[in-house]
Amino acid sequence: MLKDKKSQQIKLIIVNSITSLRIIGTFLLIPIYFYQDNRVTCLCALFILLTDCIDGQLARRLHVSTFFGSLLDAVSDKMFGITSLILLSLHNPIYLSIVTIEAIIFFISYRGFYNGSNIKTSKLGKVKTVCEALTIIVGFYYMDSSWIPYLFIFSTLLIDFITLYSYILKYQVPASKKKITGKRKSKKEIKNMLFNPEFFQKNKDKDLRKLLYK
Repeated sequence: MLKDKKSQQIKLIIVNSITSLRIIGTFLLIPIYFYQDNRVTCLCALFILLTDCIDGQLARRLHVSTFFGSLLDAVSDKMFGITSLILLSLHNPIYLSIVTIEAIIFFISYRGFYNGSNIKTSKLGKVKTVCEALTIIVGFYYMDSSWIPYLFIFSTLLIDFITLYSYILKYQVPASKKKITGKRKSKKEIKNMLFNPEFFQKNKDKDLRKLLYK
């Protein structure tokens, strides 16, 4: 039993470390953009995106998906996406339009969470993420004059607007306006909630705010 728990902890550390590499890589992307060739920047972005493919698949295969890992993954994805788009906007301001829509979608998602809705990523949201990733890679690769990035930019903008509209419909009516009552869980209980794969599997589709209370 103790051996199995230790093995699970090692798996958790490995998966979360891979996700953390995405955050470190995002910070490194900034000086690479300014001091290296655009192809080097593109390769760096590809490596960062590769960690996004690996950590999720590995977490599911090893059965170590957790609320902490899910949160870390979402934060690292947003950091990479926003940072990359802002860097690209220094070369072409049109990328700021994607950043603006992303900010609005984030605000709507936050309001949905605040009102008690489940904010699990939809299939459309996943398509949006893939389109944005392709736009970033193509943008870095074809940073010199080319019409190719515009195909991906406008495709991403189209998906972004569709996603934005679906989120507005989804979160326009609060799922629950009732005040949450009860005693707040202790730090130890919250820590267990964040890092327990079994707890995640049982409660991943529930109102996250309510899980903080007994």
